[in-house]
Amino acid sequence: MTKSSIFNTRAFSGDKNGGIVLLPRRIVRLLAAPMALLCGPVTLGAALILETVWLVANLPAHAGFFHDYAELDAIAKAAVLVLVFVSILFHELCHAAVGIERGGGIGEVRLGTMACMPYCFTTIPGFSTMTRADRLAVLCGGIVGQMALAMIALALTPQGHCLYLAAETAMLVALCNMLPIPGLDGHGILRELRGRAPISAE
Repeated sequence: MTKSSIFNTRAFSGDKNGGIVLLPRRIVRLLAAPMALLCGPVTLGAALILETVWLVANLPAHAGFFHDYAELDAIAKAAVLVLVFVSILFHELCHAAVGIERGGGIGEVRLGTMACMPYCFTTIPGFSTMTRADRLAVLCGGIVGQMALAMIALALTPQGHCLYLAAETAMLVALCNMLPIPGLDGHGILRELRGRAPISAE
């Protein structure tokens, strides 16, 4: 589940309907099923450790990206927003891929609204009946995947390029989703850690 000042993204069980379908089941199956091969517990755990180390070492160097974004022209700013949206779709596909790897069904990626804010969410049939550990993996999968994509883009793109700024923004989106605020992935993760019922079952 992800949520940001730009878009909210959430992972829900298959019985959560509504919204506009962005990626239908056949597209999710085509894109997320191969990704599921890389979403095992060892891979996710290693990625989480590497990302934590990277954040501690590099996050202060990216503190001024808001100023860099303000200096872009209108076309470059629009390109950044489009690229960030692509990273959010990737985030949702990562939720779906981990769900598939953990035995869930193949759902859809949809666009909805919450309190007049647009958000993306992934339907994952069988999510609420998964084990708590599997639900945690699904919830963390989107954050881990989006951060990994952003880190790769930052490593391969020169500073100041619109892709570089989009990667910094995507990193911020992923970090914001770790906050334990209702509607964010962090809230679902906290509920699971506290032994509460999954949000999708309520």
